[in-house]
Amino acid sequence: MIVDKFYVGEHTPWSALSKGTFRMSSAEQCTRRAGYQFLKYSEDDESAPGYDDFRSVVLEEGNLQEVEVVRRIQEIGLKIWNFGQGQAWTVYKFENQFWRGHPDLFIQVGDDTYGIEIKSTTHTLFEKYANASEEVLPGRYILYDQTLLHDVTFPYMGQIQMYLHSDKAVKQGIEQWLLLVKNRDSGAVMECLIDKDPEYLAAITTRWKNFWVYMLAGRLPNRNFEKTSDQCKYCPFQKRCWGALAELPKKKVELEETEELLRATELWREGKVFEKKAGLRLDWSKLQFENEAINQKANRLSVDGIDIIISDREREGLNTDYVRSLLARLVKEKALTPEEAKECFTVTEYTQMNVKDRQTK
Repeated sequence: MIVDKFYVGEHTPWSALSKGTFRMSSAEQCTRRAGYQFLKYSEDDESAPGYDDFRSVVLEEGNLQEVEVVRRIQEIGLKIWNFGQGQAWTVYKFENQFWRGHPDLFIQVGDDTYGIEIKSTTHTLFEKYANASEEVLPGRYILYDQTLLHDVTFPYMGQIQMYLHSDKAVKQGIEQWLLLVKNRDSGAVMECLIDKDPEYLAAITTRWKNFWVYMLAGRLPNRNFEKTSDQCKYCPFQKRCWGALAELPKKKVELEETEELLRATELWREGKVFEKKAGLRLDWSKLQFENEAINQKANRLSVDGIDIIISDREREGLNTDYVRSLLARLVKEKALTPEEAKECFTVTEYTQMNVKDRQTK
């Protein structure tokens, strides 16, 4: 009766890429996705009525969660600035890259100044952080290892490293940035104090190095993630980006040995060597730890900052061969129809790439 009237006309289609700059909040975004946006490709679901309106409201919900966290910071009595209307932009420049963003706020604790980035997440994503954090009080967590922020669905580290190396951070002498993550389902909050990481920042800027060259040529950059990754799963161009691979004609083409492709073959061969060496080294280390556990008659060991815990586990799996034979028998006995038996299985579509190196001995 009334929900169809909600949100209408509230979308804001502006994008910083249209002005020739990168947004710091998109530092970890796939460059191919950004290419689709800059070259004005239509999104997979763009034609759905009210799509842009609703997406804008989802973003606004994040802003409301941010306001709630800031209110709690103010109640503590700490000095804060750069929040709300008129937020100052901060800039980071690297070669031909111009990055711009507006930090959520700055805070003074004692004599030190920190930047703060506030994020709100679902319970599922928050639990990934909470499980690796210390719960100092009910619903309040501290994550001490910032490297754990590298390997999540939508990393925050790139944006924060941009902030830490930006002009405003340098001017104010900021060496650390505080990330606050709120569970929007339960209200729980986690914090992580993040140091500068020049290597991580270099990895981000390298990814975007040739982006404008592709844009001037009207071409799309390479993908940064696998098809099965969460980044691709939630990408608005997922069908457009990966659909072509499923429709490739079955033929072989001998490629011209360009510098880019030769670099790809070199990295592939190096990666396979490293993969083999890594497996051998990990297996050897595991054997030493197991032998030492037997010698020490202990299932928990610690050495050089590594904790080893040995425990018995049991894993239950489904015997698919038996299930198939059982279903076939039930169909034969007419206890199940063929259609009902077929519903017991799901079909997952994926693109498989097999690489065979003719130079490998």
